[in-house]
Amino acid sequence: MTRILMLLAALAITLPFAAAAAPASAAPDPTQEFREIRLETFVPAARTPQRIILQPYGVQFDAELAAPPRPQKAEYLQQALQLMHVSEPPRVSQAVLLRYGRGETLVAYIDDGAAARLARELRPGQTRRFYAFHVYNFARGPALVVTSFGAAAPER
Repeated sequence: MTRILMLLAALAITLPFAAAAAPASAAPDPTQEFREIRLETFVPAARTPQRIILQPYGVQFDAELAAPPRPQKAEYLQQALQLMHVSEPPRVSQAVLLRYGRGETLVAYIDDGAAARLARELRPGQTRRFYAFHVYNFARGPALVVTSFGAAAPER
């Protein structure tokens, strides 16, 4: 019995240190929090006769840049983000035109930092993986705010 108690005491002392010494796992990939979507089905499903504000959530998708960023008013977007209590809303003063599917296009808001990077790194006609937040739906489809982009997913 004494031997069992000593083993338990030894384990109680060493386990916390073993856990602390264990190598830390890799930092989580923030893009994993973005649900993968296909714009071909997502856009038509998001068309609603009235605006419907959503709790913003992340989406990722492949699309072709159809036109570079251009100035875009974003007052309604900012109001929607404020209404949903987004603590650090993106700075948005531009929109980007994206092409998907069989030539359909979608105008998406784009974060000012992402817009500057996109203007430097991407030309119309190039396809990329876009990361965005879905903020509301309206007659033209989803209101998306692009916050980043990367390499397009490989063809399946």
